[in-house]
Amino acid sequence: MNPTWESALDELARDQIPVRLISGVADRVLVEGRADDVAAHRPTVTHESWVGDHHLPLTLAPQAVTHLV
Repeated sequence: MNPTWESALDELARDQIPVRLISGVADRVLVEGRADDVAAHRPTVTHESWVGDHHLPLTLAPQAVTHLV
């Protein structure tokens, strides 16, 4: 994991701020298993896989995540 992300996640966890990682099941850029590993080792982090690819955050997530807040 990127040390910058690791320290940011540590700070968010200290303040009990939940983090939801969302990845596309067809994303070929992801490091397989990384998001699951991050979520498994941090109690405030969860991971979900959605139908989509690497463009998921730009094409679907802005509309889809509004119900998650």
